[in-house]
Amino acid sequence: MIREAIAHITTGATLKEDEAAAVMEEIMTGVATQAQLGAFLTALRLRPGGETVEEIAGLARIMREKAI
Repeated sequence: MIREAIAHITTGATLKEDEAAAVMEEIMTGVATQAQLGAFLTALRLRPGGETVEEIAGLARIMREKAI
């Protein structure tokens, strides 16, 4: 999922909350590589408009679940 998300974001598109959550699940479970994580975060930040509320909500939901 993270590879698809990176490709999607680099076109200027945004992720839905569930898509962002799936990416964070891969990150938090160690499926994503460090290079993929770096590319994902860089693509989010450099996209015009930056991160969306929906993306942040999806990412944060999984981080909260994993913190418990």
